[in-house]
This record gives sequence, C-alpha cells and structure tokens, in this order.
Amino acid sequence: MNERIEWIDVAKGIGILLVVFGHCTATESFPFRLIWAFHMPLFFFLSGLCYNAKRRTFTEFLRSRSRTLLWPLVFFSVVLHLIRIPVLNFPATFSVYSLFPFALWFVFILFLAELIGYFAVRLPWFVLVPIGLISVALNRFGVWLPYSLSALPLALMYYCLGYQLKEAVAESERMCKIGG
Repeated sequence: MNERIEWIDVAKGIGILLVVFGHCTATESFPFRLIWAFHMPLFFFLSGLCYNAKRRTFTEFLRSRSRTLLWPLVFFSVVLHLIRIPVLNFPATFSVYSLFPFALWFVFILFLAELIGYFAVRLPWFVLVPIGLISVALNRFGVWLPYSLSALPLALMYYCLGYQLKEAVAESERMCKIGG
C-alpha cells in the first residue's frame, strides 16, 4: 500500500503555486528572486526524501521511472509540438535542443537525477555539495547545455541530500527506540 505523507504533499503543492507565481511575475523584486532561488530545488529535495533505496533493483527502478516520468514526458512533448503552431501560436522552429518544450526540461532532469541518484544516494554529503557547485559554476560562466543538463549536478545534489536527510531521521528514530 502506498502511504502518502501529508506534509510532503503540502510542500509540493506550495512549490507548484510558487512555480506558477514565479513564472507569472517577471520582475527582479526580492520575492521573485527568493522564489526562484528555491522552488525547483525543493522538488528535487522532496523527490529524494521520498526515494526508497531498498525497494527495487536498478532494472525495476528504471522501468518504473520510465513509466511514470519518461513516457509522459515524451507524450506531452509530442502533444505540445503538435499544438504549438495552430493553438499556442509559437513559431515552427524545431531543433534537437527543443525536444522538451517549455518547462518539461524539469521532468527530464528529474528522470536523470533519479537514475543517477539510484547509485549516488550512497555518497557522503561532502562529495555531493561540490557536485552541486558544478551547476553554479556552469551558470556563472554562461555554459548552457542542451535540455538544461547544466542543472543536473545541482538537481542530483538536492535529490541525494533529501534522501540522506530521510535516512538520518530514520536512523535517529531507530537509535531512540533502542536507547529509550
């Protein structure tokens, strides 16, 4: 049975509202910059927090994530490309760099972060932080990779840190039960 954790669902809902608000507010105000500083890392962090490393083999995990992330990504990308001219009035330019239109880059990066995260969650935090800083450096020096791949190291860092927090809390709870 799939047990939902209510506060995580609430955090995701708030994150979604902040994403919408952030995209609707194109200013350089402090609230705008604050929202843009954490709304996407929040989703990667929460995904890592929900990840259960002991549940599946990598093949099972790949199959599951393909079914829940990759195939919907491909489907919606195709649909958006088909309606972008007649309905959305966007130009018909197409390149390999626009396979995932609009904000669908996030789903692709989440898919990759989860696949790499399957192995990387076991890395200590002091290895993860420099991995995340690679994204900051790429951004700082204006390096933009196709499909927002330059965001992948930072996404992976937040994903793994979410998982490590969950494991630390679980270990703390186990220790309290043993000691108390």
